[in-house]
Amino acid sequence: MTRFDILSGMRKSSAALQVLGLVRTYTGWSTKRGPGIVVVVQNCRGLQIRSNIETVVRNVQSTGGHSVEVGRYLLTKPGAPRNDLKLVSASATVGNLKWTRPEYVKRLKDMMGPEVDYATRPAEDFARGALIFVDPEGHEVMVEATNSWAYVGAGLRILIELLGPEYSMEFSSLNTGLKIFLSRDVRGGQGEDLVEKQNAEQGLMPVVENEADIYGYVGENRHMVDAFRHRRQPIETFHDGVAVAEMLMALYRSAEIGQVVTFPSPDLETYVPPVARH
Repeated sequence: MTRFDILSGMRKSSAALQVLGLVRTYTGWSTKRGPGIVVVVQNCRGLQIRSNIETVVRNVQSTGGHSVEVGRYLLTKPGAPRNDLKLVSASATVGNLKWTRPEYVKRLKDMMGPEVDYATRPAEDFARGALIFVDPEGHEVMVEATNSWAYVGAGLRILIELLGPEYSMEFSSLNTGLKIFLSRDVRGGQGEDLVEKQNAEQGLMPVVENEADIYGYVGENRHMVDAFRHRRQPIETFHDGVAVAEMLMALYRSAEIGQVVTFPSPDLETYVPPVARH
């Protein structure tokens, strides 16, 4: 794991955690019915033009960091360090389902230039993983995450489900209170004026009123500035960045060998995923 991997893990997780800062107040931790037992996270989006395509469609590294740390956060007792949960095993599957097809390889070259060639140097556009932890009481808990850059829908879709022994909670970024319908006679250029990663300009579309708030960026920025100003440790620490990087490397390793990776797993210290070996 490199310094970039660790800091990247911290950055990817911090914004996602701010979205869910008060969630646990309304679930089992406050009702005394016990913690969650499963968190299911889906982070699905369509590809939009970016300056560096590798940072976009490398699923485990690009969006998996958000997903696994949101799950770990929701399963951790408020106020307790996230290493209260001990990682037991990781299993994953990755795939090149869309962007390695000839017509999409050509589209990427047209968008990004000839140096982006997914026929010879692809990165996964779909990933699914499961992480099993043990909580301080000895109970198994699980995070299941699915991430896709091959999703075609209205726009970016984040779905989070927290399942507890006697409760459940669901968040969906596309279940907005504001929607707009545009008939086929309405014409306009492509853009992201309604929702991030927008895939259409017609039909019934969700409108995400304040994406910076809903995706957690405002809360993240305020939290980090406040932490620096008052010399406090932020909610997402360097140690958490290491843990996120370790989880992602374990998922990559599991997908590569087709087996469950169990912990401790010291070989992850020097492991380099196939997508980074070119």
